[in-house]
Amino acid sequence: MNLYLIILVSLILISGCGSKVVKLEKEDEVFEYKVECLEEDRNEECYDKIQEVCGWANENIKCLVYPCANNYNNGCKACSDKNVKYYTQGKCPINEDVYNGKKEGRYIEMAKGYVKSLGQYKNYNGKELRIVRIGQAECENCDFVDVEFFLDSEDKERVNKASIQVIIKNLEVVDTIYRQEKV
Repeated sequence: MNLYLIILVSLILISGCGSKVVKLEKEDEVFEYKVECLEEDRNEECYDKIQEVCGWANENIKCLVYPCANNYNNGCKACSDKNVKYYTQGKCPINEDVYNGKKEGRYIEMAKGYVKSLGQYKNYNGKELRIVRIGQAECENCDFVDVEFFLDSEDKERVNKASIQVIIKNLEVVDTIYRQEKV
């Protein structure tokens, strides 16, 4: 009887020892792989397949704020830009927190308001509006805010992506550059 009791107690103790689960990686963690742009990639003929990537600037570009990157339709188009060192999958991040309380923060709000008032945005169900980049424009004392959003197409099978560069001077929108592409 004592032998059975000792075995039972031992089994209870042993079964409790293996209850700790150790995870080596988080389930929802996304690993970002960098794809380096090689010199032979620079002159390659690019295809039209859309697989959005973020092209990160090389040492030729001096950025004042993170991220130092631009969105491209695919890796080929990213690497065809001589100022791109490597690309990662998906859209580039934007760090709007950098601009809180600064003139750039006001510019971001102005650009968002301007885009949301556009007929294209209102009439074609504009969605996923995001700030892509902000910087100094070519005109004197001008800044720009690059804005992207998606909108419905007349072809119900497709969605379009619109990119607008809003140029601001003295807290006033002075010019815009509008581009639209099929996605």
